[in-house]
Amino acid sequence: MTLQVASGNIAARVRIYYVPRASIDDHWPAILELLAPAIEREARNTGPEDVYDDIAAGNSLAWVVKVEDNLVGAFITALSKHPRRLTIRIDYLGGDRFEEWWQLALDVVVDVARGLGASAIEATARDGWMKYAGRSQFKRRWAHYEMGV
Repeated sequence: MTLQVASGNIAARVRIYYVPRASIDDHWPAILELLAPAIEREARNTGPEDVYDDIAAGNSLAWVVKVEDNLVGAFITALSKHPRRLTIRIDYLGGDRFEEWWQLALDVVVDVARGLGASAIEATARDGWMKYAGRSQFKRRWAHYEMGV
């Protein structure tokens, strides 16, 4: 999917597309570089090899974002089959120039969710993410806290 977005007075081309699992090996190094900070925050539960394995197995989709042919972002989504509904989770998100592409990326995920019959998009994120989520229709439902024993 290719979308047009205005950045200041200069029109910038934004392209958002998923990476087919058959070609994940070609894209993984660049995706991992963008997502490494997000994956590292979850290192106690998941490592880069686990994220890769989920994509390669078809359990998750890898998405990349280019602005004017520069790779600036990536995110990983997965379906969640709850007992009473189907949702799409945004598991990892990373990159630069979010102001230019975040809303367009979300629009793509919304289109995919609707096409699959999902009733919501879910994301677990740091509090700083709320500045972007709050501009969309995301509502904070709860906070996740953890204590080691």
